[in-house]
Formats: sequence, structure tokens, C-alpha cells
Amino acid sequence: MTVYVLCSYSDGLNDPVISMDYQDLYKRMEKSYRMTLDHVSQTEEDQENTYLSGFSARAVIHGD
Repeated sequence: MTVYVLCSYSDGLNDPVISMDYQDLYKRMEKSYRMTLDHVSQTEEDQENTYLSGFSARAVIHGD
């Protein structure tokens, strides 16, 4: 039995999701990733370090 835990998909570590279905957690991670990048501008360096892939997502946003 494989259990997946997504522990940081919205507001930090306060709202973990536990599932046996990886695709369900991936969809939640992707939704959060897309929302994070919605209406933001990124430098070229930020874009190079921004990615969504299996088991991980990172959105780097330039700001003060």
C-alpha cells in the first residue's frame, strides 16, 4: 500500500492532504501552482527556477 502526503499545497504546512491516489494530490498541487503564478511577473532567472513536475512544484516570484 502506498500513501502520499501533500503537506504544502496552499498555506504552508497547516493543511496536509493524505491520499492513496497520487493523481488526486498532483491535481491539487498543480492548481495551487497555477494560482500562485496567476497575474504575476517573473524575471528570467525566476522562470528558470519555476517548475511543476511529478512529486514537486516550485514557483519563484521576484518581489520586495
